[in-house]
Amino acid sequence: MKKVLVVGAIALVVVMTTGCDMFRKMAGRPTSEDIAAKKELIAAAENARQAREDSIRLAEQRVADSLAVLDSMLHCGTPIKTTNQVSPAAKAKLAHRYYVIIGAFGNADNAQRLQKKAEAAGFGSELIPYRNGITAVGLCPSDDLVSMYEPLKMLRLQPFCPKEAWILDKE
Repeated sequence: MKKVLVVGAIALVVVMTTGCDMFRKMAGRPTSEDIAAKKELIAAAENARQAREDSIRLAEQRVADSLAVLDSMLHCGTPIKTTNQVSPAAKAKLAHRYYVIIGAFGNADNAQRLQKKAEAAGFGSELIPYRNGITAVGLCPSDDLVSMYEPLKMLRLQPFCPKEAWILDKE
């Protein structure tokens, strides 16, 4: 009887100190460390999935915003023109994708006069030469079409800006 009590006491101490992991290991089941590692893997996979979904939602929102801005610009008569007539050297120098073009002149002096008016009003400007000798005056450069709408509306309120201003797309 003493042996049974001693063996039982030893078994109880072993069970209390090692927990269920000993029995799980003997049965070929995962231990608590294995379970914790699996939980971490599942959490990491869930975070990665959530990040992908957020990225997709953000991209969809950007597309929707761009389409809304395009619609607004077309509704108010603002064309978006590409740089296929801009000289290759000038196109390479353009640092941003989009510019508001407030005028295009056959005489470069006229373009420089308009550029000075824009700069006097606090707008940075850039002269953009075309292949056919036309020089355009570009303002408010940006790499995001959505951000071009507000500056375009603001520029149209300026006395030096004609209503025929358009957006130049470098791409």
